[in-house]
Amino acid sequence: MQQPAIAQQDMEALVRLLRSSNEVVRRSAAEGLSNLARGSQALREQVAAAPGALEALVQLLGSSSSMDVQKAAATGLGNLAGSEGLKQQVAEAAEAIKGLVQLLGSSSQEVQEAAAAALANLASGSEGMQQQLAEVEGAVAGLVQGLGSSSCKVQWAATVALCNLADGSEASKQQIVTVHGALERLVQSLGCSRSMVQEAAASALGNLAAGSEGLKNQVAAAAGATKGLEQLLHSSSHRVQEAAAGALCNLTGGTAGSRGLARCVAAELQGAVDRLVQLLGSSSCQVQENAAALLQNLALHDEQWQQQVAAAPGAIEGVAQLLCSSSREVQEAAAGALLNFACGSDVAQRQIAAAPGALPGLLQLLSSSSSSSREEVQHVAAKVLLILACESVAVRQQVAAAPSALQGLLQLMGSSKQEVLTVAAEWFCFLAEGSNSVQQQVAEAPGALEGLVQLLGSSSQEVQQAAAAALSNLAAGGEALKQQVAEAPGAIQGLAQLLGSSSQEVQEAAAEALGNLAAGSEGLKQQVAEAPGAIQGLAQLLGSSSREVNEAAAAALGNLAAGSEALKQQVAEAPGAIQGLAQLLGSSSREVQEAAAAALGKLAAGGSEASAQQAATGQLQEVFRTPLQLPGSSSAPPPAAAGASHQVVSLNAAGQTAPDLHHHQQQQQRQQQRRRQQQQPGKRKSPGTSQPGTSLEGPAHKAARTDEALGAGSKVPGQQ
Repeated sequence: MQQPAIAQQDMEALVRLLRSSNEVVRRSAAEGLSNLARGSQALREQVAAAPGALEALVQLLGSSSSMDVQKAAATGLGNLAGSEGLKQQVAEAAEAIKGLVQLLGSSSQEVQEAAAAALANLASGSEGMQQQLAEVEGAVAGLVQGLGSSSCKVQWAATVALCNLADGSEASKQQIVTVHGALERLVQSLGCSRSMVQEAAASALGNLAAGSEGLKNQVAAAAGATKGLEQLLHSSSHRVQEAAAGALCNLTGGTAGSRGLARCVAAELQGAVDRLVQLLGSSSCQVQENAAALLQNLALHDEQWQQQVAAAPGAIEGVAQLLCSSSREVQEAAAGALLNFACGSDVAQRQIAAAPGALPGLLQLLSSSSSSSREEVQHVAAKVLLILACESVAVRQQVAAAPSALQGLLQLMGSSKQEVLTVAAEWFCFLAEGSNSVQQQVAEAPGALEGLVQLLGSSSQEVQQAAAAALSNLAAGGEALKQQVAEAPGAIQGLAQLLGSSSQEVQEAAAEALGNLAAGSEGLKQQVAEAPGAIQGLAQLLGSSSREVNEAAAAALGNLAAGSEALKQQVAEAPGAIQGLAQLLGSSSREVQEAAAAALGKLAAGGSEASAQQAATGQLQEVFRTPLQLPGSSSAPPPAAAGASHQVVSLNAAGQTAPDLHHHQQQQQRQQQRRRQQQQPGKRKSPGTSQPGTSLEGPAHKAARTDEALGAGSKVPGQQ
């Protein structure tokens, strides 16, 4: 029920009584205003707007007033400061903060409590207000002094004030830790018998640990800090559990530079695995979130932790169940934990894949509606599934069979973040490696081909490689799929441009994609050949230091040379093409030799006209500086290229085409067969050359929480 406003003349009369010469009257008036300031927002605003009210309350904080009057005045100001819209008014009242700070040194614990509570409410305001308060002489020191009070109420109010100040800027945090004994007293407060003090102390340490690496080190180095926080995980209070787990999250989270510290903290928490697993089943979403986030951070920094968690009964299953939580934050923390577990070992990957609800939960997160708030959890779910799919065909099939998963990946392709785009493109690469029906499903998905073509122009070479590999795998399908890829606006041109990339992985993927397209009809061959720079780019790649690039380029040129006489002529006349192919006959790689020999065989194969064969033969003679004799003649075969110690692969006889070649490429610590197409190889690739999604940094998944239970916006309840 909303409290009615009081008459304006009554409010003004009450304010006048604050200046009475009678102390009892002043105290009664201050208490009356204090109680009104505990009411509705309208009443608080009416008190603050009353002419002279704030100034009179601040004046009563002075030493001329009795302790009872000081307490009533501080309580009134604190209750007003509990309203978000009035904090600034209270802080700007002349001498208000200074007067409250002076009362921290009162001989009355009730006055100390009221002053600390008012400062706590002011400290839950803006960062500028926090800094203003921290810079008042004696403010932080007075609050630290209050941590050692024999009164739990004073200790609690002071701890909440420091917690809220620690939620501010780095400078505010530094002002706390530089006060002698501040960290030690906060750690001691963890052992208080009152849960409200434990919660506030754990939150304060957590907010400090959300700062720089130096601050994390200072908190971790405080004697008993880590152990004290670990013990609070066993509290019967959900709020204490949440605050303790959140503080430990902040100590173990952060950038790569913090990992040494995180390992040290993890070493002190070896006995906490079972308790954290229990907390995953808490009825509090906040406790679940922080427990999962802490497991995530620990798994990122310490291999022993990864093994412990994987071996703990119910651990991975408990995290997997949280994927279906109604809380987005819990879902994100659970997905992040599974990601770091999956990056740790094959054992953990198998456990995740087998955990009830894990795959359905991850697929559901991947398929969730895309928005700025959901993109991160979609991204992490996609990364976990990608890692599992690298080792499990069954996982790949489940993703391919879920139409909503494909829609989720399409949504991720619209992201502005390079790491998200990479994962999405790698997944399309995987899906395009599947059956013809799955390939067709990908190619026909609205925006899929257009999105992949757009990613060819990304500023990230990793994204370019994954997109080119996806298009390559689609082009390794049937003629209809090849045609769909070729007809995507800018596809062939984009691939041709990537031949000039500074990344050999990008060059290889682009050459393979063009080679797979050129394994199609004469019309497709012509489209590839007509792309500006395509044939010239492929010819240049024959001289690459990468054998994989050599092979892909030679195979693509061979597919083009299997076409018309005009196409043979185009390949033969490309600067360096014949010479480059001939030199590759002396490669140390059998696969490169075969691809080069096949391409030269197709160039030498005659048709109704012999112009292409003559051109090729003439250039080969120049390369070897001896008459070229194709196999089957009486002349000796050409010598190996300089430095080659193995036998050179012979060319096929004129008029014959080289057989399809099959070989393997190592991907993701496994052998992944490349599928070959038609006259010359059309190749398939698995995504990435390094394990995708190695792990998430802590802050992305609540490892650097600054919104603990008593963090920003927290306030001490109004007092009477």
